[in-house]
Amino acid sequence: MGGKGENSVGLSDAEISETHSEYGFNAEMKRSEWDLKVHTVVGSQCRENKSDCIGAIAFNPTNKWLATGGLARKIRLYNFDSLIHFLEEEENDVRNYQTVKKGGRSHDEERKIGCFNQNPCTESVICTPAKLSSLKWDPVHGEIIIASGDYDGVVTEWDTEKALAIYERDEHGGRKVWSVDYSLLYHSLCASASDDGTVQIWDKNCNQTVMVLSAPSGKPVCCAEFSPSNGNLVAMACSDHGIYVYDTRRVSSPSSSSPSALFVLHDHSKPASYVRFFRENMVVSAAIDGSIKLWDISHSMAEAVLPVRSYRGHCNKKNFVGLSIWEEGGLFACGSESNEVFAYDYRWGSPLWTHEFDSNNGGGNVGTLSEDLGGDLLLLEGRERVRKRMGLGFVSSVCWRQKSSECECTLVTANSYGMLQVIIGNRRSIPVNV
Repeated sequence: MGGKGENSVGLSDAEISETHSEYGFNAEMKRSEWDLKVHTVVGSQCRENKSDCIGAIAFNPTNKWLATGGLARKIRLYNFDSLIHFLEEEENDVRNYQTVKKGGRSHDEERKIGCFNQNPCTESVICTPAKLSSLKWDPVHGEIIIASGDYDGVVTEWDTEKALAIYERDEHGGRKVWSVDYSLLYHSLCASASDDGTVQIWDKNCNQTVMVLSAPSGKPVCCAEFSPSNGNLVAMACSDHGIYVYDTRRVSSPSSSSPSALFVLHDHSKPASYVRFFRENMVVSAAIDGSIKLWDISHSMAEAVLPVRSYRGHCNKKNFVGLSIWEEGGLFACGSESNEVFAYDYRWGSPLWTHEFDSNNGGGNVGTLSEDLGGDLLLLEGRERVRKRMGLGFVSSVCWRQKSSECECTLVTANSYGMLQVIIGNRRSIPVNV
């Protein structure tokens, strides 16, 4: 299989362990390879009694602009550099410093984080007619145009400079649109996945639907994505627990029946919520069975496809908690119903890093939680039940900034209370045995 990382993805866990031992890696080193820390916290911008769950975070193609959207019916736009550098530039402004405890399974550390209760870095806000489920920047006009999918079943393109809708598609009969994506090969094509059990692919140039992909079971489709490296491939995550990969060249017209999937990936035990292409010939999926799975689709279609690896540690039994991939670094991120964000290295099935959202800015009280548990370590399911009872919410969306270098990464996360966190990581120098 081609592509970066080809020498490790296809190996068994034993072979990977042997390979990494040869180069001085071990279980402890993998966890210390990255130093991830919360850099900035932005509190909810909604009034106390209104829901501000953030369901979508998206960077534009140049990584200059960050957009968020969710139940508050607003697209908020941030100049990302202004957001992360605000602390250094405006020491005496409205922000305040709070010393917080960094949550984690291995250690706690006290340090200072920039915390904004009212966000001075929001460049603009676009009010939308419906609750938003997804956002995607136009790959060509990504400085200005962003698409949204909403709970009314409408896909809308917005001019962010004028805060106006410039294009709408309503092909899903009023059923919720859960996901929107643009093709990087055919820039005028956009796909939308919906509760109606279809993925509609439409062409802006001719203002019409050019093909329809239907879930074999007819059940809701929760996510659809074009392959960045092969624009003819589209993957969908379906509530029938399956992941389906299609070749759009096999569809002759919108009215023709949906083609058979090139690959049918079945290993999740509950509805699949997300699917992402990873490098050249891999797919990453997530489901509400609390797992993320890595698949290799480089082999023959006739062969049975089993996951290369499963990733577990986060809690996910009901909600959309986000899934994002940092391509360059080979890191995955997702949220959790335990109000934590999780980062995984694609080479290992256990979490690389976890961080609990500061409940003082997102509801609840961590101190009370600690006392309630009596200081004992609990299984994740137990922690989830306690947090639900205490109303701490859950991490609802994550997004890696793809501009990051090999030695530095940036992750933006949000939770169901509308709280936004910017996490910056640096790769540590790890001694290598020669």
